[in-house]
Amino acid sequence: MRQKIMIFLFLFPCLLSAQSYNTAAGIRVGSGLGMSVQQRISEKTTVQGIAQRRWVENNPTTVTALLQRHKALKGRALNAYMGIGAHKTWTEADNMYGIDGIVGLEGTIFYLNTSLDYRPLWNMNVETRNYQGQVGVTVRYVIKQAPYQKKKTKKGEKEYYNPPPQTKWT
Repeated sequence: MRQKIMIFLFLFPCLLSAQSYNTAAGIRVGSGLGMSVQQRISEKTTVQGIAQRRWVENNPTTVTALLQRHKALKGRALNAYMGIGAHKTWTEADNMYGIDGIVGLEGTIFYLNTSLDYRPLWNMNVETRNYQGQVGVTVRYVIKQAPYQKKKTKKGEKEYYNPPPQTKWT
């Protein structure tokens, strides 16, 4: 039994990878239930869209767009991110809009990306309820994986584990 635990503890970090995807989509649960789509636009930057219906009075629906910057922690096993964005909320009484922030941690195992984050948001056009904070857990399915990068060479070029196939000379 002890050997199985040691093997698992050795192999588990090898199965995890941070920012190893280009596109991921899934479900977000926190102060409401929603959908999340995340698209990588550069090596350390993603754009995330969230459509969420909150579990409070009037059941407001919020659509959010966020620009996030990622940093790998402890190799590629854990990833921290922070970002900024904007939102639009529709309720029965009024429509609100404002700015958002986000800070969180995420990890990917096989094709499943999981994140835990805190998202403060400020409503700009209402006098009451102008600040709200949300904690959320998001589970996404990785639709398109990114190529695994080996390391930077002296010239600044990147070598890949899975390079494109070589063309034949005729």
